[in-house]
Amino acid sequence: MKCCYFLFTFILLTAATVVCSQQLSFKLYTSAEGLSQNSGYCMAQDGLGYLWMGTQDGLNKFNGKKITTYYKQTVTRGALINNYIRALFYDSSKNWLWIGTDNGLCIYNITADSFYKASYYFPQADTLDKLMIGNISFISKNEVAVTTLSEGFFICNTSTNKTEQ
Repeated sequence: MKCCYFLFTFILLTAATVVCSQQLSFKLYTSAEGLSQNSGYCMAQDGLGYLWMGTQDGLNKFNGKKITTYYKQTVTRGALINNYIRALFYDSSKNWLWIGTDNGLCIYNITADSFYKASYYFPQADTLDKLMIGNISFISKNEVAVTTLSEGFFICNTSTNKTEQ
């Protein structure tokens, strides 16, 4: 009986391993495939499924096939503040991509297809337009935390458009 139980368990585990194992495939994307730079510092995925990647040399958007790069000097609407992207955060309630750079915070309004300085949406946050941003995180509904490398922590309320440090 023990032999049958052992044989049954062995067959079951072998079958489960074969059925459940999937071959994962990875593709390496570099500057040869269109990335603005080979070193990525942050990533976020928006509501449409686009993957956004921040590098030292611009913001990259990947749609699964093609990479589009946004630079400070090529943005025609609004203002990508700096090409060195340190932090990204996608806010699904507003459809905004928060972008922390070496020279301030900007927001890409995906619906409007435009970049804006943080002070456009948060008038009290003109300081955030100039500071080096370290991290951007969701706190709670309508609240986003922005960490700077020199002035500490800011909380941006997206429903009141107020900021507190």
